[in-house]
Amino acid sequence: ASKGQALDVTVTTKWATLQDTMRGTLAKLDADGLQPAAAAQARALVAGLQDELRGYFATLAGKPTAPLTAFRTVDLAQYADVPAAAAQARALPWAKRGQVSYELADFRASNARLRSDTQALAGTTQHWAIEADGYRVRFIPSAGNAVSSRGVVMIDVDGAGAAATARGFEILEQIGVKATRSTQAERLELYLDRIAYLRTLRNAKLEQAYAAAGQIADPQARAAAKLQLLNADAGRDITQSRWWNPEGEHQAFGHGRVLLNRPDLDDVEVAEFARTHVVYHNTSGLGVGGSPQWERLRSIIEGGGQIGSQVDRMRRGVPSFGSSVGSDHASGGANYIFTRLRARSAGMNRAGIYWNPERLMRRSDAYTYSGDRFGTVDRAVQAADRQIDPAGWRAAAKNPGNETNFRDSLSVFDDVERIVFASRAEYNQALGGMRELGYRTWPDGRALEDVFDYEGSGKK
Repeated sequence: ASKGQALDVTVTTKWATLQDTMRGTLAKLDADGLQPAAAAQARALVAGLQDELRGYFATLAGKPTAPLTAFRTVDLAQYADVPAAAAQARALPWAKRGQVSYELADFRASNARLRSDTQALAGTTQHWAIEADGYRVRFIPSAGNAVSSRGVVMIDVDGAGAAATARGFEILEQIGVKATRSTQAERLELYLDRIAYLRTLRNAKLEQAYAAAGQIADPQARAAAKLQLLNADAGRDITQSRWWNPEGEHQAFGHGRVLLNRPDLDDVEVAEFARTHVVYHNTSGLGVGGSPQWERLRSIIEGGGQIGSQVDRMRRGVPSFGSSVGSDHASGGANYIFTRLRARSAGMNRAGIYWNPERLMRRSDAYTYSGDRFGTVDRAVQAADRQIDPAGWRAAAKNPGNETNFRDSLSVFDDVERIVFASRAEYNQALGGMRELGYRTWPDGRALEDVFDYEGSGKK
């Protein structure tokens, strides 16, 4: 693609050869005596690339004279590491199991206590497990499982504290997963790639140039070239933005996940969007208002204030509930929290949670569609409909069925403007419940009455 080649005979022949190579690699993985789970882990890497390339070439069908668009930069090192990692994992006692289930927990004051019952993880049919003295490992392969859970590794270690955590990292290394902390240079490049993923969705020229920059061998020179391309596309030096932070920032009060915010957006435009719009979430359904909020909000607060995705609920032991669970797992949307964008002019008086969008919409993992796409992470769908700037968000918000999704978790303590309950009775129940939990004010210092409201109160 960097040479401007079209889908000619040379390219077609190379593609055919590559398919033969990948088929041969997969056959070798089936025949070389690896433990089944180790082979499955290696096969998932190769088969995933194979499927991705098939989709790429399918989009080129019927365009024999059009220049190739950049596919993406493939880090061949991850494939070179497969034999070593698989060989290391070969001796481990992997055993095939059926559908994944996870232990449920009760939460109190942000502390979890496991209970005796379990719940099946939707969209899974098989996994591999190691049952050993003092720990358990489970790996969910691609085959037979929904998009959202593919490649997930779960490690349970007996005990608590630093020693148990250290044991978990040791087990990661034993099964062939790199557990060392990423370097500053690696985090910088990840940050740039996150930004580029969005800016190249509908910009083939930038996509091609960015892929070429990814071929530069020297890490510093490669990052500098990538940054130069992003600065040119954004029309500003994004490192001068107050949002520039390759290290990321934690969610509320330094807890939760580390989030990467976008420095490439125009501050004035984002602030204007935040002045006229909000991010809205109904804890009890997909519609707007009309349903109770307190019981689920209480569970969220007792669990640390994080609304978790379907997959994150599994990690934390939270029962899975909600609309379209099966569809979300199949599309990849089960890794995300579902919200909608709403104009402030429509009011903030229907039951649900309302956030100021100025910070949230800068999250590099946030994506907005003009309609309900079940949270799909398919890049072709994103290229067609993912809205990546205030103008796009504003247009999407005009459709009541729009969706904006956030990866893994969304804090009710970050940038919440208002929480509206379905009735005055529920509002009073929530005020009393918060005080029972030890909250005299909202964590940011506001009076609870300034944050809480109820349908029909007349509050604007």
